[in-house]
Amino acid sequence: MAPEIDDWELPASAFRPDPPLAAVGAPGTGAARPTAGVGSVGGSPAKGITIRPVQVNIGIVVSAASLFGFTDTPGQLMDRSSLVAADTIRDLAAQPGTLFHRLVTDDRGNLLDVTELGRFPSRKLGFAISYRDGACTNPICAVPAWRCDQDHVIPVPEGATTAGNLDEKCRPDHRAKTHAGHRTRRTGPHSGEWITPTGHRYETHDDPLPFERFPDTG
Repeated sequence: MAPEIDDWELPASAFRPDPPLAAVGAPGTGAARPTAGVGSVGGSPAKGITIRPVQVNIGIVVSAASLFGFTDTPGQLMDRSSLVAADTIRDLAAQPGTLFHRLVTDDRGNLLDVTELGRFPSRKLGFAISYRDGACTNPICAVPAWRCDQDHVIPVPEGATTAGNLDEKCRPDHRAKTHAGHRTRRTGPHSGEWITPTGHRYETHDDPLPFERFPDTG
């Protein structure tokens, strides 16, 4: 039997989806950029080696009604830090290689639950958690989700790898919850609570995703 690995020894990538291979060196991946001396001659790729272009991932949340041109409601960056004009989103959507993730919500904009087996969430579930939370779920922390760990509120194996049992925590807050006596729990489908070692409780709420009804064209 393999020895138990303490999560102190795990890299940040163990708590969030793995970056695509082409995103080596992207912010927050923890991966080093390739240097000119590796597999290259004079700064150019060596014969037989193909260097793929670096992917650029810009997370934008937008309603289907706006995306398809029924409304002009702007979208939002994944961390909710800025609005993006609907026309700009539609122009980007028309470009080759644009990838969409369909996030199904209820009629209030709350992301519906997803369940998977295993300790680590898949990239698709991880993306859904990142889009739902936007940033660290500590009420006084604003570290964006792409720099956070995806933490099981109820640790495995007792806690399942589900959207309802995963949330984004920056590394210091993740460690505080795991090793320093802080506790978190989900109090409802779209709400949670942070409890300090002194017993102080702080309520948190998921930011709803954009939602609007299609206009009546009849």
